[in-house]
Amino acid sequence: MVRSQSGDRCVSSGLVRGSAVAVLVLGLLAAPAIGQGGLPAWIEPPEGSVRFGMCVASGDDVTGDGIDDIIVADPAYESQIGRTGRWFVWNGATRELHWSVIGQDVLRSHWQGADNHAAAAFIDDLDGDDVPDVLIGHVGALGTRGLAQVYSGRTGEVLWRVEGESTQDHLGIDVARVGDLNGDEAREFAVVTPGTWEVHLYSGADGALVRVDTVTAARRVRNAGDVNGDGVADMVVGCYVLGGGQGIRMYSGLTGELLWYAARQIGYIWEDFGYNLAAGHDLGGDGIPDIFATGTKRGWVHIVSGATGAVSSMDLGSATQVSWIGMGDLNSDGRVEPIAGYFSGSNGLPVRLKVFDHLPGPDPIERLVYTVDWTAVANGSIWGTEMAVADVNGDGCDDLILGSDNNTGVHIVGGSPMLFGHDYDTYAGFGKREVQRGTLARFAAFGNAPGRPVRLVASTRGNGCTFIRQLGICIDLDRPFQQIGQSMVGEDGFARFSIAVPPGTPLGPVWLQCLDVNFPGRGPTTSNVMKIQIVE
Repeated sequence: MVRSQSGDRCVSSGLVRGSAVAVLVLGLLAAPAIGQGGLPAWIEPPEGSVRFGMCVASGDDVTGDGIDDIIVADPAYESQIGRTGRWFVWNGATRELHWSVIGQDVLRSHWQGADNHAAAAFIDDLDGDDVPDVLIGHVGALGTRGLAQVYSGRTGEVLWRVEGESTQDHLGIDVARVGDLNGDEAREFAVVTPGTWEVHLYSGADGALVRVDTVTAARRVRNAGDVNGDGVADMVVGCYVLGGGQGIRMYSGLTGELLWYAARQIGYIWEDFGYNLAAGHDLGGDGIPDIFATGTKRGWVHIVSGATGAVSSMDLGSATQVSWIGMGDLNSDGRVEPIAGYFSGSNGLPVRLKVFDHLPGPDPIERLVYTVDWTAVANGSIWGTEMAVADVNGDGCDDLILGSDNNTGVHIVGGSPMLFGHDYDTYAGFGKREVQRGTLARFAAFGNAPGRPVRLVASTRGNGCTFIRQLGICIDLDRPFQQIGQSMVGEDGFARFSIAVPPGTPLGPVWLQCLDVNFPGRGPTTSNVMKIQIVE
């Protein structure tokens, strides 16, 4: 990637004029509130939580405000009768609890860490109240049989339940809403039973069993979109058994016929191929939805053609374990960004999510544009269900919903037309939240047109603001932003800022955001908000 040669320019009081480095002088800030629909935000673990955030899901609205809501699972929650698990639905816009339910089945299984694992998805309205409902899978319940349940999205009442039949079923290791397979205008839902190598498909209208597909080593299931052009969404299954991936299989949603099989090849980059996947979006530019997939080792990710099953692979570098996979339009440019999360080293180190600019063609994930550092791993129980992508603040940009297996809560990072973070020379990164006094902090914003001036603004009061839907931005209506720097967007799409943090800078939090007063095609537009901590 070509680094922009345009220098940073100082344009307001508190900056050293005529220098390429702006100086952050917090004592001069009027400290106006800035924000982005309340993001970034944090959902704290409720009392009694053990693995709160081990599974998160989103993508539908059950509270009726038009904003995607959030499912959070704590599969190891300790209730009065033992370790039963607990499931929560949170309002995505306000982060207020909508409802929660405590499991009634004490976990007795430690199969592959099953007491730590859960799966969840929003599904279509099963009880006729015009509100989407919530499907959960709890593989550790009922000994090693497992169960899946549907809860009313409106009330949390149990609407439907299925249990594994034998002690080796492990039913509910994954669940998903798939397509309308029987033409009744309700999308079906899927429950994976790895012990029997089966994917059970149930009616989205009444919960009746539609069919059972036998899939060798079935582990993950996703709605693939219509990959064969018959007008019915198809289904992709990631296949994995303990000790190795078994590939990816695509099935016709209409008939259940196997359309193609992307097999695991010989070689270390294929280890655990099929362990996790995201689907339903076109990455190759042929108009057919593709699959973004990974294993759990070696740091490789793969794009699998939805049309043919052909695989192109990419090395993420120093990563040793990749488990988190997603796709979303984080900058609302109409193109989907592939997202991969990995960690390297011992347990407890931060996970790094990498976001790639969507470039259709033979190598469509070659440009890294944004990262988020995220503490998600503490106990090594990596399931890949700790991340979701959805628009939870109604600004038209997908946001990142980040859980964890270490009970530290759920972190929500906002998407934006300009993805703003620390400058790692070739991309912007949301992590590295501590900035030392007496150092030079470098930031970057990606996604604007070359030659556009971008302003950097700051606040010491937080990210409270009023979202102006017509403008697509969130602003403080009482005071203007406090500008601390300005930079021109380079040919590579990045605006870069160098901010000196003097030794006497007050310690504590600072919220930063970029602003373009006339973003092409949008008008006044802000980036996501990043919170940093000034430390010694």
